[in-house]
Amino acid sequence: KEQLMAIKIQKTFRGFSGRNKYLRILKNMAATRIQMLWRGVVGRSKADKAWLNKACVPIQKISRRFLAYKNFESIKKAKYQAALLIQKKYRNWISRCRQGKALVQREMDNRMQCIHILTSE
Repeated sequence: KEQLMAIKIQKTFRGFSGRNKYLRILKNMAATRIQMLWRGVVGRSKADKAWLNKACVPIQKISRRFLAYKNFESIKKAKYQAALLIQKKYRNWISRCRQGKALVQREMDNRMQCIHILTSE
């Protein structure tokens, strides 16, 4: 009878121990599965980012180049307009100087003629 009781206790303990071991294995398998799925998500995310970088960088490069060229052209146009304004003002000043000298010369010639007429009379 003691031997039957010992067998019963061993049977119960081994059943309990086996079920616990089975549950630990299931939890470990579930954790492993979750880790595997998560690593797949992370890997696909990295691959997507790499692909996007590969596809987006040339597009960004072209658009930035276009914007830089457009900005350069506007600066170039502004500098050209400034140069034209400086040239215009300089030419106007030179013209006024020449015109002033011509007026002074004409006035002097006119006065000299008047003096010549008056001295000849």
